[in-house]
Amino acid sequence: LSVSSGSANSSNATSLTVSSLALSGGSVGGTQDLSVTGATTWTAGTMTGSGRTLANGTLVISGASVKDITGGRTLSASNTTWTNTAAGNGRIRTANGVVIHNTGTWADQQAFDSAISPDFGGSANFNNTGTYNKAGAGTTTIAIAFNNTAADAAHGIVNVNAGTLVLSGGGVSNGSFQGVGTLGFGGGTHELQAGSSVASANVFFSGGTTNVAGSYGVTGTTTVNGGTANFLGTVATAGGDLVITAGAGNFSNSAGVSFNTLALSGGSLGGTQNLDITGPAAWTGGGMTGSGRTTTQAALAISGTQVHDITGGRTLATAGTTTWTN
Repeated sequence: LSVSSGSANSSNATSLTVSSLALSGGSVGGTQDLSVTGATTWTAGTMTGSGRTLANGTLVISGASVKDITGGRTLSASNTTWTNTAAGNGRIRTANGVVIHNTGTWADQQAFDSAISPDFGGSANFNNTGTYNKAGAGTTTIAIAFNNTAADAAHGIVNVNAGTLVLSGGGVSNGSFQGVGTLGFGGGTHELQAGSSVASANVFFSGGTTNVAGSYGVTGTTTVNGGTANFLGTVATAGGDLVITAGAGNFSNSAGVSFNTLALSGGSLGGTQNLDITGPAAWTGGGMTGSGRTTTQAALAISGTQVHDITGGRTLATAGTTTWTN
């Protein structure tokens, strides 16, 4: 089946099965399932209607044009490669009720910045029950709900191996996030359940609310620059650095937390758990709050023109050398 303009709608009594699909314009849609046993290529055009597009072979999403999914359509794919050729092109736009379901491997090889975005309003979901591999150097922003679901250890895996993956539409996950790239939680409400794990090299929280109830082991830098990050599970850092410039980083997890360094310049550091900083700490703005304790074991430098607030019954214990200047 090749569609370059016009509409090909399947609303018959049973699903339609084709050996291949090439969508370069126009639309495929309808209320019935469209099952593709072989290769699917999507360079432009729209998938629409309440039926499903089942890419059972390979799915290649490429080219500069936007790709739209509307009408409550479900796209289910087991072997996807997604590329683009310049910043901002190749974006996937969604409407209310849309579901993108990765059941196998989704290879995000975008070398330039791009996104999956809810341009047509409403709620949409990206459900990962397979493996999502971020390999391109660009930043991919998924602005619809991202649900990383693990039925077992071989499923529900996100590998950020290069570039940056920003999840800004919320979601519920019990799977794993890992890799040497950068992972960001940028909006919505993310529920990282007890079975989840975050082990990416660098992680930032820039918007919305992220509740981390699973394990969290980031060896690079954890940055809170907006929104609220609530650490409720197990935090196991191995010489990681903590940077808070805005928003709130709250540590109310199951045991004490240790970071190598702390840079607090805005927002708040809080929670009910004890936080130990083994290396240098710099406090130039923002506040500390909550019933937990912040212990600086090495040098603490308090400086800058901003006020420095300690509230909520917080304890600041300085075990090293403290320098206070203005």
